[in-house]
Amino acid sequence: MFEFHGPGVATLSVAQRSTICNMIAELGATAGVFPSDARTREWFRQQKREPQWRELAAEPGARYDEDELIALYRARFPGHKVALRCSTQRE
Repeated sequence: MFEFHGPGVATLSVAQRSTICNMIAELGATAGVFPSDARTREWFRQQKREPQWRELAAEPGARYDEDELIALYRARFPGHKVALRCSTQRE
């Protein structure tokens, strides 16, 4: 299980988050999870499903087996990088 969080999350579209979760599953993880935020809510609104949106986030004080920092780079802005944290829990 990989949980993504940090300032980089807000820079990713729902489609980009889905792509990352699919890649994580292909690497053998059970799942990849992003918090449900304003971008997620906007996606639900565009799908005419906003009433189904729920805010989801990790529990305060959640403990993880590992924590990795991933630097995201935007192709259009090579000097621009944003942190994305990836935390994992073993089952």
